[in-house]
This record gives sequence, C-alpha cells and structure tokens, in this order.
Amino acid sequence: GRTYTVTLAPIADGTWRLSMPASAMADDAGNTNTAPSNEVSASFTRQRPAISIAPFTGAANGSRTAVIILSDPSTEFVLADLILGNATATLSGTGTNYTATLTPVVDGTFTLSVAAGAFTDAAGNGNTASNTVDAVLIRPVVVASFTASETGLSGLPAILFLTNTSTVSPL
Repeated sequence: GRTYTVTLAPIADGTWRLSMPASAMADDAGNTNTAPSNEVSASFTRQRPAISIAPFTGAANGSRTAVIILSDPSTEFVLADLILGNATATLSGTGTNYTATLTPVVDGTFTLSVAAGAFTDAAGNGNTASNTVDAVLIRPVVVASFTASETGLSGLPAILFLTNTSTVSPL
C-alpha cells in the first residue's frame, strides 16, 4: 500500500466531496482498483461575519446601551474589540448577541464601532467592519443664585443671610 496526499483548493463556499471511482488507478503491473473508494467531505466558507450595532438607548445624561449582533457566532468577540470614542464600556453576551454599555468620559459626543478583522468565526474568517453609533452626553447644569439681605445696628458688623434659589436645567 502506497499513501497519496491530495490538496484541494475550494473555489466556492459549500460542501466538497472527494472519492475515487473504480478503475481510476493502476499499479505498475496495470491492475486497476476494482471498487470505488470511500468518500470524504468537508464544508468550506469564505464569507466574513458581519456585525451590526443598534442605536444607543438610555438616558441622555448617563450611560447608554447598544445591542450588537454578529451574523455568525464567535467565541473570540471581547471588550478589547470595541473601538470607543470618549467612553468606557462593558460588554456582555455570547454567540451572536451582545450588549455594550458605554459611560461617557466627558461632555460631548461619544462613539462605538468595531474594526474589520477584530474577531473570527468558527471557520477562521475575520469580521467585516461595523457601523458606527454615536450619541451626545447632556449633563444637567446647576445654576445657583443668591440673594442677600442686611441687618444690623449702626456701627455693628452686618450679618448676611444667603438663600439658595438654585435651578437645574439641561444644556
């Protein structure tokens, strides 16, 4: 028995099969194989997993949440794969469904995205780039005003009474 190695290069996604029909091979004496070989098969995919990030939800003045959906399951999608702008984040989920919770660092726009090739699917294909979602942090502004009144007798120090009439309003 000789052993032969066959290298296949699939040209399209799907299942490929390999077998040897009867009389396809001959030895040095010209004797051919009399029975077909067993069949081997494998699946092949080159399609890269896609990733979609839904718009943020949550209060305008605090942390925001975004749902992240992968087209193919991945065990390699982790917090470090997120591209954050002006925010810190946590990531939870498995398979194809994840949730990112972002906390803005300072007032202004904050963003979330995932770069191409950040994670792979079970076939080893790197992901496509995600969309980018953004929002603007709006923190309440405290406006304080004080009124003063003067009481006292001539020649004595005055005592000031301060009354806080603060209001809270959005930017």
